[in-house]
Amino acid sequence: MKLTVLQCQETRPSCHNCTRKDIECTYPDPKTLSALRMSATCSPTPIASLNLQGTPTIFSLNDMRLFHHFLLGAYPHIPISDNSIWVSQVPLIAHHNEFLMHAILGIAASHLELVTGMDLQTTAIYHRIHAIKGSNTAILTRRQTGSDADALLASCYLIAFQSSYIKDGLQEFFQTVRGCSILSNHLRAENLPMTFFLTEEDDFSFMEERLINLSVLPRNLIEGAKNSLTAVLPLLDRPVNLLFYQVLFDVTKAAAISSVQVYFKFIAVYRFIIGLESQPFRDLIDPKNLGGRVLITHFLAIQIVGDPIIGREWSGRNKSTPVRYHLDWIYSVCDMLPDDKKKFNGWPRAVADSVRDAIWY
Repeated sequence: MKLTVLQCQETRPSCHNCTRKDIECTYPDPKTLSALRMSATCSPTPIASLNLQGTPTIFSLNDMRLFHHFLLGAYPHIPISDNSIWVSQVPLIAHHNEFLMHAILGIAASHLELVTGMDLQTTAIYHRIHAIKGSNTAILTRRQTGSDADALLASCYLIAFQSSYIKDGLQEFFQTVRGCSILSNHLRAENLPMTFFLTEEDDFSFMEERLINLSVLPRNLIEGAKNSLTAVLPLLDRPVNLLFYQVLFDVTKAAAISSVQVYFKFIAVYRFIIGLESQPFRDLIDPKNLGGRVLITHFLAIQIVGDPIIGREWSGRNKSTPVRYHLDWIYSVCDMLPDDKKKFNGWPRAVADSVRDAIWY
């Protein structure tokens, strides 16, 4: 005999099924009912909302570990005004954007490899390739909402930061950092309601509060940087090299004025690189441009020396970015220089040697 189960229809004041069976109608608590209705409005498929994202892509347990590592501290330290956006907003956006999730997992894998020594290169590159492919597709797709634009910009910044964790990522680092700026300006022109814009003015106002009681950089290091940059001048045979030299030398001159000035002059170096036209930019990062390569190692060494000042960008958060691959970049340039040109890289190499045994800096 088949048993029929009749459910309460929850009609008021009493439902037909319960009246016929002579049982009491039970109704959900009003607050619970309201919450259920709100859940249905926000997520028509409650089970799907438990997944990392709304696509059929399967993420492994190792991916879950990487995602957790990202939330713990592998996320970038910009925007300086509110870098918590990486743990509060970006994961929610990634729920519906597979390429952004790959960007998150990619940078997490590269960062975890740096801090633990685990071999995660294959995993990091796998996610990086998917993030880049997805971002390229998103660039060519018309964006409908601010979240679409947020996903694209966040992914590009993660790809750029991941480049700084990759041993041979020097070229890609400068290319992707500049690309992020170009993309940001393009998205701003689309006038979508984004939450992820990095506003230079906001960052500067926040940094002014953090650049208090700064230590003075050691005079011998600053003089060493000045002398080394001056010695490089005969090697600078391209117009962009001379311009790059000047903004770097301005950082060393600022050290004689104030440590605050050192920070803003260093940020001006990034602004210079980002603002270059396409051809001068290609000239600067051209591997055959020996003068440009030597200047880049000076840029990296100045960043290491100036870390007590530049590191204030991490205020309120433990700095979690090892400098190991920046040292490798300096050494790789030293190795590729002809023997008669290696002398021009003496100061950057000496700086790298002084910190190479440290895991953190």
